[in-house]
Amino acid sequence: MCSLPWPRKGDLLIGPPAQDRDESACVNWSWDLFGTYAMGYRKAAEVCFHYVAAERWDQDSLVYPIFFLWRHHVELMLKGLIRKAHQVRGEVGKFPKHHRVLALWREFRPILESIAPVAAKEDREDLQNVEHVIKQLDAIDEESMTFRYPVTQKGEPTLPKELQHINLRNLHDVMDGIATFLDAVDTMLDHRLDMKAEMDAEVPPIDES
Repeated sequence: MCSLPWPRKGDLLIGPPAQDRDESACVNWSWDLFGTYAMGYRKAAEVCFHYVAAERWDQDSLVYPIFFLWRHHVELMLKGLIRKAHQVRGEVGKFPKHHRVLALWREFRPILESIAPVAAKEDREDLQNVEHVIKQLDAIDEESMTFRYPVTQKGEPTLPKELQHINLRNLHDVMDGIATFLDAVDTMLDHRLDMKAEMDAEVPPIDES
């Protein structure tokens, strides 16, 4: 009898409640779904990298999801940050629908600087360091397709032929730094939103009588 997993009659993707609570995942629970989604992609990238680092195996196949997961984390974070930053400024919490991380960063950065003006040299350098990496992400994978598919819709290779090796530890360390920076900005915006909510609650209603 075959012991390999195989399709079975009546299989359901969303099955019955899990007997083990740790195997049951909650969805639609967070008020900040952009942040929750982004966190999941970051953790998945970290898990894949640490598996490669520990097992010394599968790096040539896991490089594709690892790179995609990191890139998608950045895209989701930037979209969520743009949305929150608009809300901090009392505007509609909108975000761009495209996938270009450099365009997202260039839209977000001036909004961020309008909320938290950059004065210290170190802060300006932080922003430049982030932009330097995002420019590289954009150059390698402009539309979030390079590490998802081997060829374009026209049948052309998505990866440049001259790219032969990717240092996964270096990729992990660089992207971990970017993710930590974006997380710190997210925390700052959450704090600003909390302060705004408190101030709005303290404003007395207008007497129109």
